Amino acid sequence: SDLFPTIMLAGTLVVAVLKGEHLHTGHHLTAPKTYLRITMGTESVRTKALQQRTAGWNQTLHLPVTDLTIKLQLQLFEQHTVRSDTSLGPPASLIVVQCADGEAHPFQVPIGSARVSLNLLFLKTDPPSSHIPAIPAVSHLPHCVYYVLVAASDYQGKNRLYQSLADADRFKRWAQGTFKVPADQLKCLLGSAYTRAGLLQGMHWLTHHLKQPGRVGLMYVAGHGTQVMDVSGDEVDGFDEAFQTDDNGIIIDDEVTAIFDSMDHSSRLITVSDTCHSPSMDMWGHSRHNWISIKAALDSEAALQSGEGSAMSHCLFDIVKRQPHITTQQLRQTLDAEMRRSFVGELQHIQVEVSHDRLWEQPCFP
Repeated sequence: SDLFPTIMLAGTLVVAVLKGEHLHTGHHLTAPKTYLRITMGTESVRTKALQQRTAGWNQTLHLPVTDLTIKLQLQLFEQHTVRSDTSLGPPASLIVVQCADGEAHPFQVPIGSARVSLNLLFLKTDPPSSHIPAIPAVSHLPHCVYYVLVAASDYQGKNRLYQSLADADRFKRWAQGTFKVPADQLKCLLGSAYTRAGLLQGMHWLTHHLKQPGRVGLMYVAGHGTQVMDVSGDEVDGFDEAFQTDDNGIIIDDEVTAIFDSMDHSSRLITVSDTCHSPSMDMWGHSRHNWISIKAALDSEAALQSGEGSAMSHCLFDIVKRQPHITTQQLRQTLDAEMRRSFVGELQHIQVEVSHDRLWEQPCFP
């Protein structure tokens, strides 16, 4: 980086990770379960883990950037279930200062014996870029009207979860106390009431109110999650993530996206999915919305619990109580750090996603 003058630009580096080739560890008869971690300064993002010698990630990641002369670090890891993930070799460094021109740049990066293909695009946000449409700043509304949907089950007698109902109750009491949500703006689907029909009706109820401008919706789901075969062809790994309701119903992420797509563009939706294989809305192509998704685990991971409750919910509640006006970016960083320090370590990786980059710097809960 000392070959270039410092280029201070506020914006986002969009990293389209296309594929990784020749992914092997030398001791596997089958392909390792591999993901790519990308770091720039103090910021870090990663792809989902795929078990393929040629991993077709086709995944878009975003890194906030203030100095394009900082080197981009790329490192491949093998994901394990019961022990810490292991590196597939030393990281590769990439100088991306040439991306300041606002054009997409293709790269093929050797990482050990593997090779990763990706495209980089820098979106400048100060002044606002023509690439990023303006959206209403919900955080500046003087009086946000909140609607809250809480769904959870302990699945008595069938793959029982012992802390989901307690976590849901804590979330409900936090939302009521923080945002003064009256009873008619709160819907709870707990235990046997958490059915497929009930959750679909609840999401339509929430969307109905979010069709009014300037409102905020919170949806918290705690329970089982699963993966099912993708029939629409929009999932790189061939699987849709889904909520699994108390009546053994399935609601896939495509259904969730379709329901909330009709909400008003000035309203905000924050979803918290504390489930295995956590589903959420599909953020890609929905930048006109104010969507924030907080997920307990990657698509391929389980969400772990202890006697204090779900690891993710426990950390999340502690953070928002200490910092009620925390920005979405700060929440992602703090939640990730506290999860890594908890008993789950590297076994579970939270995901915070937004439909529009400007939501990163706004308070997550306006």
